[in-house]
Amino acid sequence: MALVSRVMNIGFVSIYAYRPHVEYLVYLSKLLAQDGHKTFFFVCDASVPKCYSQLLKGHGKIRECPVCILGGFRGYPVNRLYSIKSSSRKSLSEEILEAIVRSSAFTIHRVETNIDCESSAVKQTQRELFDSAEIIYGNTIDWIRENQLDGVVCFNGRMALTRAITYTCQQLDIPYITAERTTFGDGLRLVPNGDCLSLKQDDRLHKHFSRKFLTLFQAKVAAKLAARRFLRQNVSEWRVYNQAAKCLTWPLPNSKQPKVLILPSSRCEFAYHDDYDCGWQDMTTAIDDILTSLGVNHSSSILRCHPNWAEYIGRKTGTLSEQYYIDWAKDKGVYFIPSQEKADTYSLMAEADIIIVNGSSCGFEAALLGKKVICIGAAFYREAGFVYLLKEQRDLEKLRLLESHDPIETVRRALRYIYTDAYRIAQYTDFVRPDTPTQYNYFEGANSSIIINMLKSGMLSPNDTEVAEDPSGEDIILKVVLRRNWKELVQWQAPAPKLYSDKVERQASLRWIEPVRELFPTGDR
Repeated sequence: MALVSRVMNIGFVSIYAYRPHVEYLVYLSKLLAQDGHKTFFFVCDASVPKCYSQLLKGHGKIRECPVCILGGFRGYPVNRLYSIKSSSRKSLSEEILEAIVRSSAFTIHRVETNIDCESSAVKQTQRELFDSAEIIYGNTIDWIRENQLDGVVCFNGRMALTRAITYTCQQLDIPYITAERTTFGDGLRLVPNGDCLSLKQDDRLHKHFSRKFLTLFQAKVAAKLAARRFLRQNVSEWRVYNQAAKCLTWPLPNSKQPKVLILPSSRCEFAYHDDYDCGWQDMTTAIDDILTSLGVNHSSSILRCHPNWAEYIGRKTGTLSEQYYIDWAKDKGVYFIPSQEKADTYSLMAEADIIIVNGSSCGFEAALLGKKVICIGAAFYREAGFVYLLKEQRDLEKLRLLESHDPIETVRRALRYIYTDAYRIAQYTDFVRPDTPTQYNYFEGANSSIIINMLKSGMLSPNDTEVAEDPSGEDIILKVVLRRNWKELVQWQAPAPKLYSDKVERQASLRWIEPVRELFPTGDR
């Protein structure tokens, strides 16, 4: 049992009953309780008129709310539950309400351009969430004050009602942590005083560790994660795209110009987020400027539309994003591959000389192949040292650095990025391990010190601080990665975790819920 300098009152909020995030929060609450702290839980109980899940899926309260109540904290053996009261509402200005709900509205409609963001449909969705945001705001104030909370742990922090929670914490000067699943599966993504998209804490750790050697063990771990991606065996990650992809050769005739592959991703979740400012008004203008600066004809470039655009998130596919880029490609004479095509993006990457992205995971995947990666705007890996980051037009001068590009150093930095993201930024990686994207195991030995220290300091400390004194171990694995021998790398076996601790289980009468929920789509599908 960890030493407790002072008993703290910590509140937990999920609002949405997404798997496995409610379970994560219950797990963290157990760690705090075992170390002597008091835990409190905030539940909606169908007390708001509209929420993100309802609008995303087109469900009414009768269909969505019972599922959410049973799937949330009420399904677990926890105490001190605060149920939202619709009468406990406090007014907010329209400007603040729009800031709270806009990311949800943008994602529900899967916007791409600034014009999309201002559409009447988006504005209507924002207005539909205003009442709920004010109810959450008023209730959060009451909950925090009544229970004298010292801190709050909240799922996600981006979506409308969880954003209302974190906004309230900011107004009351209460430290908070947002919790999400990690990119690669192991551990938890915990962000102090930020949301699931916040970059400042990540930037600091990536910048620091991008200059540090990996040990042989760390390099093996990072390389295996990379290999699982290229072999499409990354089954514990939230989304796996284009699993039935077909290899293809570069579909354009040979020329003396560089082969440029353009791999855009959706903008909807990141639009207007403070950490994702971009000086270009739109992505296609940025691509035009880059190609012009490189002296590359549009007709020598390939646009691969993101496979996600062919998938439904809630009720919508990524039609707005795809049409925006295809219209541009047709106008400029760019060869394009639609999202629904089973073309293997990795085989295109392997043949490309230059790859243009705007923040997607393709950026570090291309870097693992040693490619010249140009990133427009922000990305989780922007401080990892393997991309040419262009936030605005004047950054085009950075393109001269392509002439001295070092593919070996690019691969090295990409491996360090993966390890930092997966095992330094991610917390509790020895204790929280997935079998599938929604089913997790929890192992003994963890305590609440990470949460307490994070709430007190407002800082994300690296989960693993070990570094190597020289590149010898890193070089061994680097040679295999450079050969792209993914099958060899994926076979490496890490030591097994420790024994199971107490399971994170629902109340006995409700344990039927999980196997039933596994029969239904996850999260936003």
